Amino acid sequence: MESPQPAEIRTIRDNYGKALQCLNTGLQYDEVGNKEQALLLYRLGRRHLLKGLEVNTHGERCVGRHWDFARQTQQRMNETLSTINDRIVVLESTANSGQRLYPTLPILQDPQPVVRRTPLSASGGASAQPASPAAGITVPAELPPAYTPQPTEGHLSLSHGGNRPFQAAPTQRQAFAPVNLREAGMEILFLPGGVQMFLVSAEGHVSAPSYPGHLRIIKYNSQNSSAG
Repeated sequence: MESPQPAEIRTIRDNYGKALQCLNTGLQYDEVGNKEQALLLYRLGRRHLLKGLEVNTHGERCVGRHWDFARQTQQRMNETLSTINDRIVVLESTANSGQRLYPTLPILQDPQPVVRRTPLSASGGASAQPASPAAGITVPAELPPAYTPQPTEGHLSLSHGGNRPFQAAPTQRQAFAPVNLREAGMEILFLPGGVQMFLVSAEGHVSAPSYPGHLRIIKYNSQNSSAG
């Protein structure tokens, strides 16, 4: 008959489960733009992670299959904690800056009047109802960053021109890519973690679809593209 799990192991397991539930729900809010609710759930999930990590899993009595599983769980909790801490920092800094990641630009007015087409009535003539007056074209007050030919100070650029061919990625680096990607293209860049993606709309609104993760860039040649 198998011995029951110690109370410490149940504490780790329960808090890890609660943490994942909070973080997954927070991610759903995060992806639809509800950053305040996402931040609350991320903080709650972090609290459960820290509570589970406080349990001591080392010592003379901490031997056996159950304790091995507990230590593996704590290792995953540590990795999750590192990732969610990065996302919390991003959300907190965005909230403190008034939800603006870029400087506010003045509103510009177009000096030329806007010509509006007079709506037609059902009988084919001009409608008796006057059109609303033109107020001019305005540029959104919050604009995305400008694109420059060369990276600005503090930024890096990843580009490929005709001057030199791509070098094949190292074998150990390619091993991280799925088989279908390794066969279809050439790995240019791989960052194992800590990469935060941002989406910038045409109106200048900035959003982050998820918390930081890995980034892999694959270049596909013309032969692979036509074969697909």
